[in-house]
Amino acid sequence: MSAVPETARLRDRIDELERLMGMRMVPPRLFGLTRREADMLGILLRRQVMTHAQLFEAIWGGDSERSVKIVEVVVCKLRAKLRPHGIAIRTEYGVGYFIPPDSKATARALIAAHERECA
Repeated sequence: MSAVPETARLRDRIDELERLMGMRMVPPRLFGLTRREADMLGILLRRQVMTHAQLFEAIWGGDSERSVKIVEVVVCKLRAKLRPHGIAIRTEYGVGYFIPPDSKATARALIAAHERECA
């Protein structure tokens, strides 16, 4: 058995378990987020601050095929999609990315409303 298919199978199982445990956030469709953007938003909503390296590891698992620069690209796209909804992602130089408390409250309220609609 090849390590690549086994790794993919394990990642799929982890994704499924995280979703079942409520660790995988499902953002409102109106946000128009990709899976990676949704993962990043979920992480930033749960944490105070995350460095480039921490986000890279959490989302891509240290995938050597990718560059840490991908974090900046996804943050840029995520900011553009969330800004119209009053949600900001800030950068603290030398520390990392974070969502301010007022933006977290806005995002959580929109997500809760979406979950009520889908229930």
